[in-house]
Amino acid sequence: MVDDQDLQINLPNDQWEHATAPEGQLYLAMRRGEFERFTPNLSADSVELGPDETLEDPAYEALNRLRRFDDDARVVSRSVNDDVDEIGTIFQHVEFNTELSEENTLRLAQLQLILRVPLPDEERRVALMLTLTAEAADISDYADDFEAFVRGVEFR
Repeated sequence: MVDDQDLQINLPNDQWEHATAPEGQLYLAMRRGEFERFTPNLSADSVELGPDETLEDPAYEALNRLRRFDDDARVVSRSVNDDVDEIGTIFQHVEFNTELSEENTLRLAQLQLILRVPLPDEERRVALMLTLTAEAADISDYADDFEAFVRGVEFR
């Protein structure tokens, strides 16, 4: 696993603020402002990859976690670069529903970037997942911020 000693995460701009990450999550930032139903957020998680695991494994697990809440969670688009000679990445856009009340659901989307972390110890293999979560209709409004968030991650 990677912890906050292994990397530095920078906010994309002053429209975001650091938040306390829930137990088991590496990082969380929330969009500043008032939102009627859902506050967009940026997050980071890491997972140790087993000897036979590829980046496909944490990407599949991320989708599976969403399917625990919504059986119809689906990958809208996906691109894979799992070249062993490079860092390797999977980028996927996922949409799912979340229940606000018995009569009211909200369509959310995530932009997920899963990348292999470059570590000095080549025996260890770790994947980092950077995520933007927002209402599906608004996800493109925050895409530039997500790109800046990704560029702002520095490995130590």
